[in-house]
Amino acid sequence: MQATARSIIIDFFGVVASFDESILYRRIAEACRDPGSAFGALRGLPSTPSLIEGRTSLEEVHEKLVAELGLNLSFQSFHELWLQPYSAPMPGFASLLKELSSQYRLVLLSNVDRYYFEAIRSLHPELGYFATLLVSYEMGFSKPNAQAFHAALRAAEAPAQLCFFLDDKPENIDAAQSLGIKGHVFTTTSACRTTLASVGLLAQRGDA
Repeated sequence: MQATARSIIIDFFGVVASFDESILYRRIAEACRDPGSAFGALRGLPSTPSLIEGRTSLEEVHEKLVAELGLNLSFQSFHELWLQPYSAPMPGFASLLKELSSQYRLVLLSNVDRYYFEAIRSLHPELGYFATLLVSYEMGFSKPNAQAFHAALRAAEAPAQLCFFLDDKPENIDAAQSLGIKGHVFTTTSACRTTLASVGLLAQRGDA
């Protein structure tokens, strides 16, 4: 097998970890004036660009929800609720990371706010397989911004043509490919293994 990459850039949510943001919406909505309408209004909250890029604090998010949705929680209670996990390790992916880390430089590239990411780091020891953790709240920009991919290439210590990208969102794969980084839209660990083997980045199961 001839390697066609030196580094693999990998998303967190939807790849390293499965997630269900509706769990968070329900938790917050239950403490709002009208839980039914609040649930819909909360959609996309954890992915708010200003939050995941570090320009908005969780205190400001709390104030907005109190004013607009009648959230009836102190900031301390809201903060504790925000830190409760709504994600879990992706089945089989930690084992794949271990294999890949022995052959490639792994770079995490994640859109995430500082509060939730710090809360879940201890739940994902597989993050130790990464050479670098690039998170949007520290960088000040997020995928699919080209700056995020340029930062990943610097961390990968390899040119675009020698990197491969795994992400669950097609728009992020498209953005990476526009910069010359080949990629795979992640659905399952099994499908990812098949793709990596097909492009020469992983031995087929059963190969010598």
